[in-house]
Amino acid sequence: MMRNKPAHITMKHEHTPGPWQSHRYNGNEERFFVGAGDSWFLADVYDGNGSYSAEANARLIAAAPAMLETLENVEQNMQSDRFVDPTKREMYLSVIRAAIAEARGEDA
Repeated sequence: MMRNKPAHITMKHEHTPGPWQSHRYNGNEERFFVGAGDSWFLADVYDGNGSYSAEANARLIAAAPAMLETLENVEQNMQSDRFVDPTKREMYLSVIRAAIAEARGEDA
């Protein structure tokens, strides 16, 4: 669920620039953190239910800046790509734009 952001925030990207990395927290099998450069502990990912999904979740979080950048590039290129079926282009762009808007905290 997206939260409404204050109207005075108009920056394109409010997140810490990538790349981000995930790291095991002091050898703990159930706890990881995500950091970027000097900004360590962007996210603390803990799995307290024994499913050991914290590592996969931390990797996914760490990949977010690269995934957003890729979607932005695909969106830009698809608008004029002659190899994309024109009947499907708008459907693809709609899905891509919704994902970008969600990542930016904007309304789709």
